[in-house]
Amino acid sequence: MIYVLHVISNQYEIFAVFKSWDKKASILCLKPSNSAQELPSNINSVYSKLYQRKKAHLLQNYNIIEYPEEMDFTIDYYTDVGKLHKKLNNVCSKFQEEKATKVLVTIQSPYSSRLVKLLKSLNDSPVVQINSDEVNVPALNWQSLITKRIINHYLALAISIKRMMTLSKYGNIPLCNLKVNNMGYLIDIEYSRRLQKAGIVLWWSPKPLPDYGGFENDRNLLLGPEESLEFPVVNRPEMYETVCLEVEVKNLTINTVLTSAVINEAEGVFGNDITDVKTEDPSDSYSTGTFAEDSFYGPALAVLRGMVREWWDDAFNPIIG
Repeated sequence: MIYVLHVISNQYEIFAVFKSWDKKASILCLKPSNSAQELPSNINSVYSKLYQRKKAHLLQNYNIIEYPEEMDFTIDYYTDVGKLHKKLNNVCSKFQEEKATKVLVTIQSPYSSRLVKLLKSLNDSPVVQINSDEVNVPALNWQSLITKRIINHYLALAISIKRMMTLSKYGNIPLCNLKVNNMGYLIDIEYSRRLQKAGIVLWWSPKPLPDYGGFENDRNLLLGPEESLEFPVVNRPEMYETVCLEVEVKNLTINTVLTSAVINEAEGVFGNDITDVKTEDPSDSYSTGTFAEDSFYGPALAVLRGMVREWWDDAFNPIIG
């Protein structure tokens, strides 16, 4: 495995390239100027100290990555981003040539998609993308903090890959197709598979609102902007003479889906929920009762409720969870 870590902080861009089968690693640093400060030269000893501190935990994931006790880092500095990118491509290409077979490449960056396009040498390799945020560190002693951050990212890579493999197996999605930072993507795939299996036609829309052939735009003009989907937070700190009660509500969305039939009945919307998505003529379910204009399509809701119920049960299953 080749691991490319991209860190952005304090007008610096740092690329760290690791290979899981060797003790050598390369760090390429883009400085804002020739006189700008450099990274500490004791990065090898910093790695050894962090490894010893986490050794017991790392050995639990040795089947993913076998971390060496010591590493040899080489650091190169650049002020021209074009030269740095060229060197980065050469380093990745050289690392790939050391293996006779295809090597899995993991890229972690605030701009992972852009970095994949930039690294032409990785076009033929399977690539796993992990998004990360830019690093905010204080102006004093930032070099030491960045160095530890780079090493800690690498030492945590095995756990991240193991978690992604578990998600890949559970969701039946290829590892390199996962979007770990967007769990809604995995939910959409699983939901669409179940809808197709239930014989429901999928109607994709690139926007949050359903695609009604342009009609939805006219409706927005009449009704105003779409409602915010953010959960409301109500907090009124006061001093009370008798009792102060704090209530925290959790899993409200899950509960709403699982108890949708009860909610519809309480609101007087009948016939919008069915329990068997394999009915030959689902339209028969709507022969009686009141159908709300914005209500969820019955068969699709039944599929969604079944999917959520399985996830809920799996979450409390010690074997799966």
